[in-house]
Amino acid sequence: MDRNSPPVAAKGRFTLLDYLLFGIVIAFVFYAVYRVNDVLVYQWNWERVLGFLVKYDEESQSWVSNLLLQGLATTLRLAIWATLFATLVGVVMGYWRTCQNLTLRIIARCYVELIRNMPPVVFIFIFYFFTFFLYFI
Repeated sequence: MDRNSPPVAAKGRFTLLDYLLFGIVIAFVFYAVYRVNDVLVYQWNWERVLGFLVKYDEESQSWVSNLLLQGLATTLRLAIWATLFATLVGVVMGYWRTCQNLTLRIIARCYVELIRNMPPVVFIFIFYFFTFFLYFI
């Protein structure tokens, strides 16, 4: 077989052992679900969740979003803005890394190495305390 010939498709990909192992895994999952439901005899009260999604506002005489929907909207808003900001910074740093200007290449290299070598927990602490500090100034 040389590099230019098309790859040969494997016949009979799954063997009897594959099907047997797949069946054992499925049986184990069903057994685990059964045991969890058998041991955790818990009555879920899903009616209370609706009160956290929407509430009736007496002033406007209409249904308005409550905590869960407001949290979802805030999360989506933050995710969209963070994606746009990260894309902008990434494009600028990528352009600077390929630039002929030595200063821009050094700045981009330092930024990339700093971000790459910093653990995510440090970012969380920096941004949390930075925004906390700015909030109370």
